[in-house]
Amino acid sequence: MSCDDSLAPQLERKACGIRCSAGSLCVAVCAGIAPVSKRRRYLRETVPAGPSAQREAEKVMRRLATQVDERRSPRTGATVDQLLDKHFELADLDRDTLSTYRGYADRHVRPLIGTTKVGVIDGALFDSFYAELRRGRAHCDRRPFTEHRTDRGHECDARCRPHACRPERSGRSTSSSAAR
Repeated sequence: MSCDDSLAPQLERKACGIRCSAGSLCVAVCAGIAPVSKRRRYLRETVPAGPSAQREAEKVMRRLATQVDERRSPRTGATVDQLLDKHFELADLDRDTLSTYRGYADRHVRPLIGTTKVGVIDGALFDSFYAELRRGRAHCDRRPFTEHRTDRGHECDARCRPHACRPERSGRSTSSSAAR
């Protein structure tokens, strides 16, 4: 994909493009890198074929670029980590409940989206975040590694095994699912 020369000055920092697909034009504008998956996210729209399709595609590209710009100027500079710290400081919870919540945040939220600014969080980020949570509790980067039975120094045995991404179990037992 490449940008039209007339749009290049306005959209120079965004990967964008208009490409043909069965007569219609597909417009894509890069909306940044997803914090969880570290992959590029695109806003996309298809313009139907017609005599003014190219002009309409350029309008769509400008509109999508404006949407991206609006998301890049958030109302606050606070990160998810900062909001979690403030929440835990002010939360009126039982000590054990607060400890459990902090553990969840430390294991799952902070490593994945903790440094993300709150103003850029949107539905796509949450979709990516929840997909990663469903993928498994290790939040690995899909590269092979060994899961050790302990964090201390030890000699590996059968309990130390290669990591395999396994989804978290749902809250239902298999017997209740079979009864349905």
